[in-house]
Amino acid sequence: LRLFNLVSDDSGAFSCTVRTNFDEVSSRTGVLLVWRPTRILDQTRGSITTVTGTSRTLECVVETDPTFTDSLKVFWTKDDERISMEDPRVSVEAQGHVDLVLDNVQQQDSGVYHCKGKTVKDSVKSDPVQLTVRQQTRITVSEVRKVELLEEERLVLICPVQVDSVLRPSLEVKW
Repeated sequence: LRLFNLVSDDSGAFSCTVRTNFDEVSSRTGVLLVWRPTRILDQTRGSITTVTGTSRTLECVVETDPTFTDSLKVFWTKDDERISMEDPRVSVEAQGHVDLVLDNVQQQDSGVYHCKGKTVKDSVKSDPVQLTVRQQTRITVSEVRKVELLEEERLVLICPVQVDSVLRPSLEVKW
């Protein structure tokens, strides 16, 4: 007997019976249990680029066979280092639904994030989420002052800006 593409409905008892013209013999009954594997139902995907000071939420929803629901542990990693569930930025919405809420992101939050689900039977790892945090653009005027001039005099106005080097080509200054 060969069974292919097993599904949970294939679970049950089985035995083998052989028969000849003179006799019949059956094996002891065995039990086949087929569980649904743990899987990622929904997740944040791809690459996210943002600037410092903003907030980003990385979402992860994991499902497992009802047999293993109590043993399901869902957690996040950044650059393959586990993020503590005690971290105030980890938000547990419901069993299997664990969001990572990154408030006031900083450049050190840049990295590759994965959501992982683990049961006593199996484990699953989400696709990577690449988070890139760029320095927020700032105007660095130390003080605003009043300027009084006579007609026909010249004035040069400067707008000092700090901008992430990667964002510099897209910088546009308007007056």
